[in-house]
Amino acid sequence: MSVDPQSIDIPYEQPSAGLACGTVVLFAVVVTGYAALWLAAALELMPLPLTSVPATILAYLSFTVMHDAGHGSLAQGEQRYLVIERTIGWVASIPFLIVPFSFFTRIHDHHHAFTNHPDKDPDQWVSGANLWQALPQALTLLPHYAYHGLVRLRHDHNMRASWPSSTIYWLAMATVMVAMVAQGYGAELWWLLVLPMCAASVLLALLFDWVPHRPNLHQGRYQNTRIYLGFGLRWLTLGQNYHLIHHLYPKLPWYRYRQVFEQIRPQLEQQQANIDQISGLRKPFSLSHPSTNAVLTGVVITLPLVKRYRVCVDAIELSFDLSGVDGFDFAAGQYITLSTQIDNTTVTRSYSIVSPPGAHSLAIAVKRKDGGLLSCYLHDHARIGMRFTIAGPYGDFVLPSALETGSASTSVDLLLVAVGSGITPMLTLITTALECYRGKISLLVSHRATANGLYMKQLDRLVQHHPQRLHITTVWTEQRNRIGCTDIEFAAKGMLIDKCHAYVCGPAALQQLCINVWTAMGLAAERQHCETFELPMDAPQGERHQVVVTLRNGCRHQLTVAENQTVLGVARAQGIDLPSACGNGHCGSCLVQKQQGDDVLLAPNCAGLLVNERQQGKTLLCQCQPRTNLLLSEL
Repeated sequence: MSVDPQSIDIPYEQPSAGLACGTVVLFAVVVTGYAALWLAAALELMPLPLTSVPATILAYLSFTVMHDAGHGSLAQGEQRYLVIERTIGWVASIPFLIVPFSFFTRIHDHHHAFTNHPDKDPDQWVSGANLWQALPQALTLLPHYAYHGLVRLRHDHNMRASWPSSTIYWLAMATVMVAMVAQGYGAELWWLLVLPMCAASVLLALLFDWVPHRPNLHQGRYQNTRIYLGFGLRWLTLGQNYHLIHHLYPKLPWYRYRQVFEQIRPQLEQQQANIDQISGLRKPFSLSHPSTNAVLTGVVITLPLVKRYRVCVDAIELSFDLSGVDGFDFAAGQYITLSTQIDNTTVTRSYSIVSPPGAHSLAIAVKRKDGGLLSCYLHDHARIGMRFTIAGPYGDFVLPSALETGSASTSVDLLLVAVGSGITPMLTLITTALECYRGKISLLVSHRATANGLYMKQLDRLVQHHPQRLHITTVWTEQRNRIGCTDIEFAAKGMLIDKCHAYVCGPAALQQLCINVWTAMGLAAERQHCETFELPMDAPQGERHQVVVTLRNGCRHQLTVAENQTVLGVARAQGIDLPSACGNGHCGSCLVQKQQGDDVLLAPNCAGLLVNERQQGKTLLCQCQPRTNLLLSEL
């Protein structure tokens, strides 16, 4: 079964608009509980150290209120309830002292937008392999949030917008705490606020971050977290055992997770979502990877680097561990994209897979290029244990299906042409072809010099084991000119040209040269294969419209957007900084108000925009496709 892990949301029956009463009741319980607890402490009705236990429980409950208010699930998109929602959110953040409501909201948006991303997900901080590794990470999660929001996200539009209100909060909290200590209430501060904050933060980090997400490598929508079922977990975790439901529908109130889960469970199972019984987890303190048996297409995962070695003087091979990943099946000749953060910018490049299909590791070769941003970074900084975002597999530069599924008696010749690092997809094509069927293979490869030749020893060994089937011709460009027509024709000598398949990986000029020669020799176009390392890009189509976006700080940006494009996509292409995070309609960070004009949504069922919000004229920049000129304003 093939599954697209980036599928847009499964529709569910949304509730009628109105205040989320369950969250309001929970907030009332928290406020009443704190009032009773402080009164008990003032009247010395219980020893101060004992007050830390109920105070921890109240802080734990208060987080859910702040969390839901931050997602907008308390007001449910109703404008008349927004002041109530924000007030409740700010009050609910008081037990966490150093994490203001608006600051947490923006940090948490990045968790939803980049779930399990090794660089961008702030909750990746709590990623220990077992409970004992996760505990110290959980204890320091709140300081990590502060660092992430002030340093790592200092250039983010939405994060910066939260700084003024957060600064006022920090000053107010610092003033209150200093005053309490000065007035002799330091013990009350410690037992009723500081210690409960630390204890609740650990519980929340474990139950909201570590258990649902770890150990997990997938970044896809239905595989990036789990649902774990068991007696009493719904109330113990306030619904967060249905964590996948929360990630699919961030604006859904916490007390409706189970109802929606039961409603869409068949569709989730069809998508191979991670649904586990707590009794099925093999070790309670060393969780297994969320289970999926699907063959995923275009999956995005986080992989650790487990091996690095030098292939030649200017190339290294990097191997990533696939042992904890299900569904990442690739064919010989395919490629992946590797992404990492360099100077606060995500850099992505394509690399052919050099490990054989079915291997427990994913290997790529990286050739250093002068001025190459990512290649130089990997050569200079990639170390064992570092984690990278891998997407794929991609490409149709693969053996014909008849050869991959054929018997050993199948006989088809292969003609391969490669330049430099273009040898990498050829290596897996050759090894797979030699194992799967009979037929001759002729490889024409070009390198600058012997020291720059990738995988020369491996190829020599293959020739020694298969001297009658594999022939390699190497052109050294330091000694003579580049590959020419004569070389290509000579490589095909002795082959039935109209029966073979030909592959070329190299510069565009070489590809065109091969196509011209092969076509002149009588090779059909469907038997010619070129590797281009390109993902399909949509060209602007339809009528162009003028879109004006006004930000809260008064800045105005005017864009020309085609009907098949999104406002955010055009803005990003032009280097314009608009409020956003995930870019796929999920987190709601780019919510704006339409002042004038009409649009359609790229994904009508996207979770980041409620039905009543749409009815009020709101839209998402990442989903907005104009049908007329538009005036948009940031909320």
